[in-house]
Amino acid sequence: MLRQKSEETVNLDRWELLVERLELEDASDWNMRLRSFLAMDSAAVIHHMYRTELAVSDTETASLYMFDYTSPKANVVADARQLTGGCMLSVTEDLTKVSFKVSRRVHKVLESLAASATGSAIIRFPEDPDFDENVTVFSRDEAGVKRVLSQQVRAILHRALYEREANPTFLMGERQLLFTAAADANDANRLRPIELLSADLLSLYAIFKQEKSKV
Repeated sequence: MLRQKSEETVNLDRWELLVERLELEDASDWNMRLRSFLAMDSAAVIHHMYRTELAVSDTETASLYMFDYTSPKANVVADARQLTGGCMLSVTEDLTKVSFKVSRRVHKVLESLAASATGSAIIRFPEDPDFDENVTVFSRDEAGVKRVLSQQVRAILHRALYEREANPTFLMGERQLLFTAAADANDANRLRPIELLSADLLSLYAIFKQEKSKV
């Protein structure tokens, strides 16, 4: 019990440092919307959830959320110390009507199973061999995804998937951009990837916003 208490205190301290440095505030009131967007099982426990408001233009603000949670169902087959950490940018105006999921490339069988489970297609980018070889994009709207995932967007996503000290998944909704990644609860550096991925969210948002203004 003493060891468990010590680990909980250390984990809280790590969040407290991040909260202070980035001037975050408690966002537990947003709990149910996060569960809905991530389709969390009812037994999942959200441990920390914070946000900050960002002025992204003269007239518009966006909310940046950072959080971590555990899913008991996942821990049946995974290490009980494993958390899922993440960051999400929520905006007030639709960025795109296209929804998609992006992850590191896995075996073809696993790709196919994941696509079947969600009713999505696997979108390929043969014109960008490096991206196509290392990244998988799932969506029900191939034409829309091809339009949205410009070379600049693909470069940011590739960097986020492979250079952020994590193996994240990216989800795009009409008004949300989100990264999630597994982490060891006892890893002293586990919040670092969330910070880096948050910067990637802002870069992606800037591009999507710019492209939308051209339409």
